Amino acid sequence: FVYDASFIKLRNISFGYTFNEAALKHTPFKSLTFSIVGRNLAILLKHTPNVDPESNLTSDTNQGVEYNAYPPIRNIGFNINVKF
Repeated sequence: FVYDASFIKLRNISFGYTFNEAALKHTPFKSLTFSIVGRNLAILLKHTPNVDPESNLTSDTNQGVEYNAYPPIRNIGFNINVKF
């Protein structure tokens, strides 16, 4: 059971928008930025069935072996950066 261990993973992504001064002229804000962020969103390609390629049991030669480990946590959130 030898598999190709290469993989492509969508680990971090962030989309942001900074509002221009014309949109903020009737507000008390000098600048306003809104972003949507995500972490561990998808594994796009992997050659090992039923195994997360980044998991490991030890730091030894058992890299990629899973024994009832929790799956990686998928995080989705947002950021708001406001300057007065």
